[in-house]
Amino acid sequence: MLKQSTFISNKFLIPLVFIFALILRLWNIEYSFSNDELSAVMRANYKTIAEIVSQGVLIDFHPAGIQVFITYWVRFFGNSEFAVRFPFAIFGSIASVFAFITARQKLGLTPAILTAIGVSVLEFSLLHGQLARPYSSGLMLIMIAYWLWNKVIFDANMSRQKLTLYSIALAITFAATAYNHYFSALSSVILAICGLFFIPKKRLAYYFGIGIFSAILFIPHINITLYHLSKGSIGSWLSPPKSDFLYTHIVHIFNDSLLLLLTILLSIVLYNIFSQRNKTTNLFKTRFVLLFLFLMPIAIGYIYSIKIGPVLQDRILLFNMPYLLMFIFSFVADNKVKKLVIIPSIIALLMILHTIFINKYYSTQHFINFKTIAKECSKTKIDNIDILRIQNSNSKNYLQYYLKDTTIEFATYLLNSEENIEELKIILDTSNAEYCEFINLRPISNLSKLMISSSFWELEKDVVDIWQNGYSLYNKSNILPSITNSSNTLANIDYSSDTLTLKNIEYSKGLVYIADYEYTISINIQFQFIDSLAVNNALLVISSEGNNIEKRWSGYALHYFKKNSTNNYLKGNIKYQLSKDEKVNIYIWNPDKEEIRLVNYQIAINKYN
Repeated sequence: MLKQSTFISNKFLIPLVFIFALILRLWNIEYSFSNDELSAVMRANYKTIAEIVSQGVLIDFHPAGIQVFITYWVRFFGNSEFAVRFPFAIFGSIASVFAFITARQKLGLTPAILTAIGVSVLEFSLLHGQLARPYSSGLMLIMIAYWLWNKVIFDANMSRQKLTLYSIALAITFAATAYNHYFSALSSVILAICGLFFIPKKRLAYYFGIGIFSAILFIPHINITLYHLSKGSIGSWLSPPKSDFLYTHIVHIFNDSLLLLLTILLSIVLYNIFSQRNKTTNLFKTRFVLLFLFLMPIAIGYIYSIKIGPVLQDRILLFNMPYLLMFIFSFVADNKVKKLVIIPSIIALLMILHTIFINKYYSTQHFINFKTIAKECSKTKIDNIDILRIQNSNSKNYLQYYLKDTTIEFATYLLNSEENIEELKIILDTSNAEYCEFINLRPISNLSKLMISSSFWELEKDVVDIWQNGYSLYNKSNILPSITNSSNTLANIDYSSDTLTLKNIEYSKGLVYIADYEYTISINIQFQFIDSLAVNNALLVISSEGNNIEKRWSGYALHYFKKNSTNNYLKGNIKYQLSKDEKVNIYIWNPDKEEIRLVNYQIAINKYN
């Protein structure tokens, strides 16, 4: 162990860890709320516990604890980004403190400092330490539970009175994790079961008492939990985890950087090569427990997701992140060779610099920027001109939180089903507006975007974020410009000089492009079609395939773009991701041999900017 001094005492280091973590979480905390946060804030308007549960908790897949907390917190402190997120920044900072305290007790000073810095500054923990969601609170509760668990099981010098107090505190903490999030509850259950293998026989009564008391505390929530479990999973939007989930999750913990992870591991190997071995307690048992506590929630979540319904995501495993850090940094034991302090210092500096300067955490947009989109919407004021406003969002209230102009109304708010698409077609066909303002705040089909751009040809403003959400302003132009002579065109097919008649054939000659490396392309489409009879089943088709690449196929029915017999236009662009050597083919599919004449038929594949 390093020689004790004021600067390495807990009295100095614990406040330092807390302040360090808190500064990182409060810095730039007032960025736009995420979808999930806005959902929680909107559900904070209910007055009674019964309303909160029936209308704010049952519709979600999380326990009631955090929603109830946010509801009453907002009531007293307001619903600004800073006000709502501030307690969660505190929770994340407390988590860093307890991770430090426990790691120091179990592993030593150097592993504890590195663990605390990792929990404080790695992007996975830092991001969720700023959000008003049940992740930083769950991380705090699990770290407190782990500290108390170690006291109850391994502190042999504890008096009976202290053991009773720590046992009661552990039971309350276990119950709190269950009210916080179902995966933080799972982490507590795994921790409790693990303790059965280590608890001294004379403390078994206390240990079973902890389990019984925590279960009693959770009884008021049982009916809510049974209702949530009856859903099976959190919804169709989440895909089952891939077979390499464990690998990708560990890399995700280290800022999604395999290079950062490998550099840290190599530094630890060098540290051990040059270190002078100390006579310390064997850490095999401690490391085994840490690895077990980290891996078990992943294994259970993976099996549940495959067998029952998808639930496994990186963020619900934040609660177990410190176990992995403690395990890895346990190999950087305190050493008598003072010069070796440079290696742990480099590891700490790497984590800090990678998050802040390489990953540019504070200047990166992590979620939809509702603030910016609302500002763009507020700026659009065209006197005496009708504007058609269309919004695609999870709730019309989300944008309204930032959109202070209550007179702005949208024709529709949701474009995620066939029924919504039919409604959109009616809106577009009956509108006489010269401008269309399109706000996209959630995943949307390419069909919806094509329908809007086909009704309003000219795109005047397009503010799109990295999530492909954003603000678009269209103008109903009378001229269709050519798209085939662009300088960034990779391939194009142009029938603009002739009229192409589709009759008694199944498809037109298609446009084919083969990517020479992994590439994102923009498929630009523009043509007019004339039908002598009603177009029912003809499709614009985009398909792709390649060696060892699963075939993809998507079709866009022409009848969605039909307005009358002659003036039917399909115009727009589609973002498309290609793998190396993947071939994309674009064509008209006409299985019923309907008579269709294509005019000014232009399709181009461009570089995506």
